[in-house]
Amino acid sequence: MAMRFRALIFAVLWILSAAMVWAGPPVAIRVTAPVDSEPKFVLQGTAVAGSCIDIFRAIERLDPGLKFVGDRQWMPLKRIEALIAGRKLEADGVVLVNAGSGAIAALKTAGNLKLDSTANTSAQNIDKLLAGRGRFFYYRIPGLDAEIRKGGHGRQVRLLPAVFDTQVFYMVLGRHLDQETEGRIALALSRLDEHGDLKQIAEKWSAY
Repeated sequence: MAMRFRALIFAVLWILSAAMVWAGPPVAIRVTAPVDSEPKFVLQGTAVAGSCIDIFRAIERLDPGLKFVGDRQWMPLKRIEALIAGRKLEADGVVLVNAGSGAIAALKTAGNLKLDSTANTSAQNIDKLLAGRGRFFYYRIPGLDAEIRKGGHGRQVRLLPAVFDTQVFYMVLGRHLDQETEGRIALALSRLDEHGDLKQIAEKWSAY
């Protein structure tokens, strides 16, 4: 029985390892950098960095047969979503939120909130906040600190010491992607998670 158990374990490990080997040309997986999505995608000079970029490169190192391309192409989130077809706030005044944000639907169910989602970028919403056209700006962390720093508004706004919602982020794949490639990406992500790589990437960008 012990021999059979060891043989089974070896077979499973071998299959997992074999899935990481790719003899043919790399499979190109097209990605796009959503505008205003720091720290997932961060423009650094002419290069694009960020937590998602780190994950893409980690997957490529684990499975050289996968190649993510197009991460220097910026696009509004609403257009990307079209292509790949909480806790209550009790306050008077307008709550600002970026157009196309996934938080809009949740905020609409949170109570009698006055939402303004007409601004396309965080910079525009921070300017509206400072101009008195909204009382709150609803945005995610990590990412908000960087938006405040970029505009030089560190002394003009205050972060509320409360967490209104916690969300899980996913890698979204287009329906055109074949199941084999999808499975290889899922396997690579699973192994990166098991080895602690995803946690390290999250910690690297947590204070952004």
